[in-house]
Amino acid sequence: QKLLYIFLIFCPITALTQSIFQAGQIKVDYIGGSAFFVLKVNVEMVATLTQNPPSAVNICWGDGLCEDISLINTSIQEDFLLLSYEGFHTYPEVGTYVISAAPCCFINFSSNIPESGEKAFPLEVKYTFYNPDSIGTNEIPRIGQPLIDVGTNAGTYSFNPMAWDSDGDSLSYELIAPEVESYQFPDEVVPFSFLEIDTMSGQVNWFNPAEGIYHLGLQIREYRQGLQLSAQTVIMQVEILSVVNSTTVQKPLAINIYPNPATDFLIIETEKKWGNDLQIRLFNTLGQLVQHKIWKGAHKLTLPVHNLPDGVYWLSIFKENKQQFEKVLICRE
Repeated sequence: QKLLYIFLIFCPITALTQSIFQAGQIKVDYIGGSAFFVLKVNVEMVATLTQNPPSAVNICWGDGLCEDISLINTSIQEDFLLLSYEGFHTYPEVGTYVISAAPCCFINFSSNIPESGEKAFPLEVKYTFYNPDSIGTNEIPRIGQPLIDVGTNAGTYSFNPMAWDSDGDSLSYELIAPEVESYQFPDEVVPFSFLEIDTMSGQVNWFNPAEGIYHLGLQIREYRQGLQLSAQTVIMQVEILSVVNSTTVQKPLAINIYPNPATDFLIIETEKKWGNDLQIRLFNTLGQLVQHKIWKGAHKLTLPVHNLPDGVYWLSIFKENKQQFEKVLICRE
């Protein structure tokens, strides 16, 4: 199959360089054709209400043709402005097309992107045309949740994109680092935290988040009959509000940890049995995850630490919306 690259480029003119976007995605729909293949592309961006949105963006389709696509709709989504630009294009043959947006417009501020006000963020959809007689037509998945979300630093931040596919295709999910210079995942800039995603359901959990505004790159892949049809990259914004002092050690789970100091192992003990959803994580003082166990229902869990150097560590025990932190010392002298 032929691999082509299609770039959506926001015009670098003064009127546009003042625009600040918080999040965005590209939607691609197959319109029809058998000898020729027609796509409809929507570029959706989220901006602040104070922004004066550009009336058009310039799109280059990868075959030598560039044209402006117009702003077709604006709507208010909570405290933000949702912008939608639309264009159509015809391709003469099957193949894989990487549609990417490289706007001249920038993220205003991000806690996990240094100097974010000077950096644009890309959007991308990798779309494959197959013979419609053999595999049918395709619309890429839709996200059922807003691209702007708010959480707190009390416990765990959770988000699910609630993606759905009108064709009933299988979906998988992955957190990715967008192609932005110096991008870091939120748990790389927040000590003693851990970010994960369920690749089947898309559920995102961030354990022990900190106050700030963060950006996530979420990639959704679509499959049919064992073939990948599309891979969509979405940029979303998460604002974490402070409601508790993140340095406070709480014990909502009533679990005992001993010995402390430890030499070769830690014992984690409770009076009752837990299900297999109790997450045990051990972090060093740099906030790096060094141990991860799942409690499987026993009264007592032994956590080996014989391979860890002497020093101070933080033990995180998480179940549903409850979390317990304990400071532990490993010392063999």
